[in-house]
Amino acid sequence: MKEISLEELKVIQMDVLSAIDHFCTENNITYSLAGGTLLGAIRHKGYIPWDDDIDIYLYRDDYNKLISLFPAVYYGRYKIASLERDKDWVRPYANAYDSLTVFKENTTEKKIIGVKIDVYPIDSVPDDMGKWQKYDKSRRFLQRIHALRFVKYSKSRGPWKNFILCLTKVFTFFISKRRFAEYLDKLAQRYNKDNTIYVFSNAQGILVKKRFLKKVFDNTIALPFEDRYFKAFANYDEYLRNAYGDYMKLPPVEKRVSHHDFYAYWVDK
Repeated sequence: MKEISLEELKVIQMDVLSAIDHFCTENNITYSLAGGTLLGAIRHKGYIPWDDDIDIYLYRDDYNKLISLFPAVYYGRYKIASLERDKDWVRPYANAYDSLTVFKENTTEKKIIGVKIDVYPIDSVPDDMGKWQKYDKSRRFLQRIHALRFVKYSKSRGPWKNFILCLTKVFTFFISKRRFAEYLDKLAQRYNKDNTIYVFSNAQGILVKKRFLKKVFDNTIALPFEDRYFKAFANYDEYLRNAYGDYMKLPPVEKRVSHHDFYAYWVDK
């Protein structure tokens, strides 16, 4: 199989997002660039130079609509994997991917898909600060446990970290990754029946620390990203300041590195 370079991978990721953008526009589904992808769009007009992935948010109703309406194969190559669509899926969020490629991260993940983008549902969270903090603390703990189950042992890792990793795998041995993901998905939606004004990426949110107002989804605009335009919160400043503080300030040089470990190939024809 022909290996995919990093620059080529980014183009494929944008092609996947372009397909999602086209489908969402056709079906009146609202999405937004999110996390480091939105930060990159504003600060760099594209990818953060040391980043190599794409994240989008959809409010849960739109997320469900996308998951249910997206065809098995779109334009002959694009697919979505999620708990609802794939019995082998073990994440509480979805990936959209190019089925003409192979993308394999250096984890214990057995399910192999193509070059992908992360598709995160956004759910309601309590307005009461104390209730939110209690919920968020337990949610983050369980998500870290789930994330550790995909980590491989490494001699280069410190003995204490390997011990924690081993302990996690032992205590969760009899709980399948899918069942754990299904519980996280249910936990993420716990407050969706409540009429709250705050939301968060409950299904995966760990790096972003603070909840944000649901009204950021009220309006979206087209933002330049590399050589294309994608949709994002019109009030991106409120979201980014909430997530990153002074988001236009570059991090220290030693932190400008990618933390992803993967390989990607074109599928043999």
